[in-house]
Amino acid sequence: MKNFQVWEARPSGLPKDGRVLFELEQRGARETLEERTIWITHGQDLVNVQSFYLVADTVEIAKAWRLGINDILKKSKTRHVCPTTNLLRYWKWLTLSVNDRRKIPIKLLVKTFSSGKPEKMVLKCLSDLGLCGDKVSI
Repeated sequence: MKNFQVWEARPSGLPKDGRVLFELEQRGARETLEERTIWITHGQDLVNVQSFYLVADTVEIAKAWRLGINDILKKSKTRHVCPTTNLLRYWKWLTLSVNDRRKIPIKLLVKTFSSGKPEKMVLKCLSDLGLCGDKVSI
């Protein structure tokens, strides 16, 4: 998993699966289990978000990991920027990703602008704008 796919790390509640909860209770105190669990959300966009949980040995370790992960994310991500900055970032990324013929591949455009939408819809929009040509498949 890459750094740009992780969105945040936050404190979590108790696991919903009874077997997992029982197993974790055997390894530590239940009252600190909630504080020792870290919930990490990740995904390529905010539409298709996935998550996983980490359980630390102590509350201090969990807090240090949570703060450390969020600190790294805060320094490496630009969350609240104007749309012009985002468009400039995408433009730079697309122009650096040209193929041997100095063209931007359709796959990259679809990947950039799909954001949870079906790829066919993005391809239709590109063809309506005249950017896709007569390519139907990626």
